[in-house]
Amino acid sequence: QPVMVMADRLRLEQVIINLLRNALDATKTVASPQIDIMLAAGETATLTVRDNGHGIEDLDNLFEPFYTTKKPGEGVGLGLAIS
Repeated sequence: QPVMVMADRLRLEQVIINLLRNALDATKTVASPQIDIMLAAGETATLTVRDNGHGIEDLDNLFEPFYTTKKPGEGVGLGLAIS
């Protein structure tokens, strides 16, 4: 069934793109990469993006603007902070 969401379409799209890009980056070196996108709907809707990449090493800085573990030119560290 359709899920109704109260959100700006462009902002929601950007969040989903950021999560998918991070999942793609995390699975670059995995032999059999897998990315799952799941939507659970009830009283609230929950969108989950899950991958089998290397995992997050520094949870303390995860949402800090401009923090990145990527090489220069590969990202500026705003994806999760914005999302």
